[in-house]
Amino acid sequence: MNRGWRRSGRYIYKPNGKRSCCVLYTIRLNAQEFRPSKNHRKVLRRFHQYIWGKDIKDSQSWNLYDTIHTMETDEIVKKNCEVNNQFIPFHTFKVTFESAAYTDEKYALYVSYQTSVHKETLNNLKKENFIRFLCDTPLTYEPETGYGSFHQCYRLDGKLVAMGVIDVLPSGISSVYFMYESSLQHLCLGKISVCQEVCMTQERKSQFYYMGYYIYNNQKMKYKGEYRPSELLDPETYIWIPIEKYIEHWKASGSLYVSFCSPKTVLDTCSFIASTSSSHADVKNQETSETYKQSYSNSLFDYDMPGTLKEKDIQHFDFGKIYVLENKTIIPATQSTYYQSKKHVRRIVTESVSALGTELAEKLCLIIDV
Repeated sequence: MNRGWRRSGRYIYKPNGKRSCCVLYTIRLNAQEFRPSKNHRKVLRRFHQYIWGKDIKDSQSWNLYDTIHTMETDEIVKKNCEVNNQFIPFHTFKVTFESAAYTDEKYALYVSYQTSVHKETLNNLKKENFIRFLCDTPLTYEPETGYGSFHQCYRLDGKLVAMGVIDVLPSGISSVYFMYESSLQHLCLGKISVCQEVCMTQERKSQFYYMGYYIYNNQKMKYKGEYRPSELLDPETYIWIPIEKYIEHWKASGSLYVSFCSPKTVLDTCSFIASTSSSHADVKNQETSETYKQSYSNSLFDYDMPGTLKEKDIQHFDFGKIYVLENKTIIPATQSTYYQSKKHVRRIVTESVSALGTELAEKLCLIIDV
């Protein structure tokens, strides 16, 4: 994530900001310094009132930890309140931290959410798609550290009404996906979940809460920028920069792709889209031509991908530091029979180093399957 990568199921991807109509920036929140805004406090208080039928006490009003945890209630709490002649909550509300395993209950919520909120058809919402998208993960659960992928489930009166998919990582907590019961949209469960996950990040003594990608000109994404202090990842230098600097730039110039490493990298998105559309039209006209087929290349180095190493930058890199799995044996890439004999394997290894960077690439093992 600190190099702009993101996961969906087991699939790890990194968008090309220069060639995307929607420019995506990795966003993270400094959880330890987060203070709920007036709007966030209003949402939390309104939800608390919905559960308990009364407002939060003044002594707890702006304490995130207390506010989050006093919202939870169950049948035992209700029974104790009744026995002790105390105020009885209107609803039970419970948040549970569960494994990222499939259940029919989770799948039913997924189908409801995708059809009502995203207007998807049932044909696209098969059980295996749900498992691949929100249950499968490349992360291995580590009991000692608590690292891994999980489902955070929100149950109202015993019914699953929302679920967050989160990754617990050494650098913090990453929010992968969130879905909710559309009939409860007025409760702003998305904002409740962010505060819940930020609170969890604070409890784990982790510094950062990752919210995926931020798109400045997308109304559905703007809420992510409301949590401060937040930073966006420079797509070329991988330096974290306060979101305020980006917003100031966007309001002043309107150019959506920007890297603050050099003024030359500030591109006019409108001009870029126009030129891209024109080139796409030219490509379409050439698709059947033999000349186009011969000149076409899938090489990463042809796409001017921000943040990747240029081919000349890794010409003298020692590929013996990169390990590969070949025939069930982990060996240096330079000792691989496939690496030595097949040009496309050497290209894949080279492009992997370019995309990941030398430091990260040296920590991984590439699987060669030819």
